Amino acid sequence: MININTIEDCLFCKFAQDFSKVGVIMENEDFFVINDKFPKAPVHLLVIPKSHVSKKDLQEGRGTDFYTKILKYVHEVAKEQGFMDRGYEIRANFSGYNHIDHEHVHIMHGHQ
Repeated sequence: MININTIEDCLFCKFAQDFSKVGVIMENEDFFVINDKFPKAPVHLLVIPKSHVSKKDLQEGRGTDFYTKILKYVHEVAKEQGFMDRGYEIRANFSGYNHIDHEHVHIMHGHQ
């Protein structure tokens, strides 16, 4: 995922090309983290790959190590943000939910 491949009309690809518009909280070479625009918890973050990874790519077996990499980074984010030991929820909207066809993971903390 180190090569940054983008899709012209993909919102998350646009974010990856210009961080100044989205308030990036953290990043590494493969992913960046932003606050969810429509939070469902007091802390609601999105972990987004810098390269376009579509749901279809994952359904068809491309990117087999994607979830291993993103979940490892999710734990780094939780630790850095200070809620690793207090619990958090991870959500991914898999196939069939294609509001944004750029795979990403939600991290939520602080809700009942």
